[in-house]
Amino acid sequence: MLTLRPIGQNDYNVREAGQTIGRIRYAGERMPGAWLWNIQVHLTGGLTNLEDTSHRAVPQCCDGVALGASNKVTR
Repeated sequence: MLTLRPIGQNDYNVREAGQTIGRIRYAGERMPGAWLWNIQVHLTGGLTNLEDTSHRAVPQCCDGVALGASNKVTR
């Protein structure tokens, strides 16, 4: 069962079985105002070892600048 927990005026955590799974909030700063929502997907099991993924291509952005695993821009 989904429940809403208020965390501010027009701002709510969406919970399932006591665990936060998302958020709903009213964005009054937009014209016209709008209700925005997001969800969080909780996966069970372990994460993939980074060494197992080292063969994958590094994402590119900004004229060929590569994004490293540390989220720092490298050349």
